[in-house]
Amino acid sequence: MNLYKYGIIYNGQSGMSIVGIANPDLKWEKNKTWNIGLDLSFIDRISVTFDYYQRKTSDLIYDLPVSQVGGYYDGNYGYTTPQNIGSLKNSGFELTITSTNFRNKDFTWTTSLNMAHNSNKLTKLDGQQNEIVSGPLIHRVGEPYYSYYVYEYAGVDAETGKEMFYLNDGTENARKTTTNISEANKTIVGKHQASIEGGLTNNLKWKFIDLGFTFTYSLGGDAFDYSTWQHSNGGSYLYGGAVPTYYDISKMWTGPGDTNATLPKFEYGSAASLSSRWLMPTDYLRLKNLTLGVSIPQNYISKLGLSKARIYFSGSNLLTWKSKDLFVDPEMRVDGLCTFETPALRTYTFGIELNF
Repeated sequence: MNLYKYGIIYNGQSGMSIVGIANPDLKWEKNKTWNIGLDLSFIDRISVTFDYYQRKTSDLIYDLPVSQVGGYYDGNYGYTTPQNIGSLKNSGFELTITSTNFRNKDFTWTTSLNMAHNSNKLTKLDGQQNEIVSGPLIHRVGEPYYSYYVYEYAGVDAETGKEMFYLNDGTENARKTTTNISEANKTIVGKHQASIEGGLTNNLKWKFIDLGFTFTYSLGGDAFDYSTWQHSNGGSYLYGGAVPTYYDISKMWTGPGDTNATLPKFEYGSAASLSSRWLMPTDYLRLKNLTLGVSIPQNYISKLGLSKARIYFSGSNLLTWKSKDLFVDPEMRVDGLCTFETPALRTYTFGIELNF
């Protein structure tokens, strides 16, 4: 937790400013966990491991804003102080299935599939409040910790080119739409945490050649495209205060009767709207690792005093299949707000393994 910010210029001199207030009463978060597991094995070829768990966390630490009445204000954002605010419950399961698909003198093929599911729910907030809103995120009692609380985007008005939003007013008119955002109500639309995630690994070996590869996957989560929201038409970070630095003109409204547009018309100096328009599905399948190796036969290396010699080539993050609407790397920061961050890099490695 940073209480000071460096790189501040004041009266021509570099320095730092206070961005957070220390809390001498801050306590460690407490966790209580229990789990139950099951291990099974069949015909010496298939093994199954299942684990169910539940974890309750109390004294959650969260940065709460400090009243500006005491002078705690830096001109852009108010100061914060870490507080123990409430309790959280996580529960889920992990499943791993490993099989030996084929095995003889020269060839072996094994497969391992794992999947995990976790659901969390904020169970308590101290004081009288039952929710904390931070940008497009909401921490509300009874809901997943990283839930998106935004206006629900209803597309583009074909005649005017304006954004449309569902009213979500809790009445029979909730699914009616409006182009006036002040008439609409924010609602929880999605969550960041995936419903299922895991991986699939295969290892094959034929005589002195080995091949291994791992796929990872995730299903059922969402992400908020924070950086594009800031820089697009209707965003908050606009060049000169009016012109967006990014927009996809091929998807924008072109004129009355345009029913194919998914983005509203360009409006000079338009304001930002925190809506589900900026939510992206984070479902993906990725070839995470691939390794090809060749082991030198023993009769060639024993004279050199070696017990093993292997040459290998490996690559990581080689291929990714994801939604065309997901513009960022699917393996992103935990809170689901996508900013300008370095994606998982594609890497290649060549190596020689020697054992004496």
